Amino acid sequence: MVEIDLTSIEYSMFGMNNRKLYFRKNNSDPAVIKQIFERKDYNLGALLRAKDINNEYLTIINNQQTPLIIDCGANIGASSIWFHSLFPKSKIIAIEPDKDSFELLVKNTFDLPITPIHAAISNISGRGILVDGGNGAWSNYIANENQPDLKGQDTQILDMKSILKQEANNKPFLVKIDIEGGEKQLFESNTEWFDQFYLAIIELHDWLFPKKRTSQNFLKTIASLDRDFVSIEENIFSIQNKD
Repeated sequence: MVEIDLTSIEYSMFGMNNRKLYFRKNNSDPAVIKQIFERKDYNLGALLRAKDINNEYLTIINNQQTPLIIDCGANIGASSIWFHSLFPKSKIIAIEPDKDSFELLVKNTFDLPITPIHAAISNISGRGILVDGGNGAWSNYIANENQPDLKGQDTQILDMKSILKQEANNKPFLVKIDIEGGEKQLFESNTEWFDQFYLAIIELHDWLFPKKRTSQNFLKTIASLDRDFVSIEENIFSIQNKD
C-alpha cells in the first residue's frame, strides 16, 4: 500500500458519512480533489439538461436495470465517489493504470458499489507502457509496448467492448474519460460503444500534446451522432438526444 507522504481528509456526501479520502500530499492528488469536490467539475446541475440526465437514471432503475457508470482514468477514486453520490444505485467500474494511484483507488472505494480495475482503456486490448508525464500521477499516459526505449510501468489495456460484454446485465448510462491523450487511440476504431451511454464526459488533451491531434478521432466519432455537445471548463459533456 502507498505510504509515502500519505494523508487523508474526511468528507460526507449523500449516503456517505464521515468517510476518509486518502491521497498523496506531494503529488497531483490535491489538485484532483480540488477540481472534483471544490470546483465541482462534474456538477451536472450546471447543465440545462440536468433533469433529462436524472430522468434517464430513474428510467433505467424503473425498468429493473442497474445503471452502469465507467470511469476511465479514475485516479485515486475521487471522481467515482462523486458519481456514486449522484447516482447511488449505479454500478461503477473505475479503471486506473497507475499502480500507486490504483492502490489508493481501492482504499478509497472500499465497501462502495465501485469496482476498481487495474488497467488502461483503449480501442483494442493488449499491453502497453505507462509513461510518467512529468506532472504528477494525473499526467501519466499510455505508450505502445513496441517502443522499447520508453521506461515505465507495463500495463494491461482493455477495450470498452470487452468491458460492456462482461457487464451485459447492466445498462450503460455514464462514461467519464480523462486519459491524458489516450483518447486518440480509444476513438481510433471500435467506437460503436460510445452512443450506448446517455451521458459522456471527456477531457481532451490537445493542450498537453501540441500538434498530435489527440482530440481528432473523438470529434470524428461524435460528429455524425445525434447528441448535444456542451463545453464547460476542461470538460466536454455529450448527451444523447433521444426521446
